[in-house]
Amino acid sequence: LEKSKIQNPDVKYSRKELEKKSLEQLQSIFAKLKIAKLKIDLNNPHRLIRAIERAQSGEVVTKKKPDFTVLQIAIDLPREELYSRIDQRVEKWFKQGFVAEVGGLLNRGVDLKWLEKIGLEYRILTKYLLENPKLKIQMSNKFLAMKQEMKFAIHAYARRQLTWFRRFPEIKWCRDLKSAE
Repeated sequence: LEKSKIQNPDVKYSRKELEKKSLEQLQSIFAKLKIAKLKIDLNNPHRLIRAIERAQSGEVVTKKKPDFTVLQIAIDLPREELYSRIDQRVEKWFKQGFVAEVGGLLNRGVDLKWLEKIGLEYRILTKYLLENPKLKIQMSNKFLAMKQEMKFAIHAYARRQLTWFRRFPEIKWCRDLKSAE
């Protein structure tokens, strides 16, 4: 990455001040700093805050063309196989003690917001355990419904990931690992 200096950061904001601002306020501050040529996600407050901090310090990072060519390969599994692999992975987590792990974290007082940030699976299981604290039977209808909800949520997440990756024309798609070689 190349660094360049910018002039005129009109107002200096601390990180604490920036974290208290709304998304719209952050976008406005970003626009005033005249660094709009930077390609960042304007709907991501964390990235806006970081860009504002860098601009205020007088430093803006811009992308440099790499000195080498990169081959990006992605495997596009048939949906049925992708979903089957996801479902098998979810079942494996539960067999390996996922409920005990999350239950133990909850019993130790781990912050719920932190658990939600770990991932989709933790968010769904945490919600289930908090709503059903006394339910011991893991084959109850509620438990099975929660597992199915988790699988469907991960299926949807996988579809969103594929959609996101398809935006990049430089990625070469193949159907399986053998054809990638």
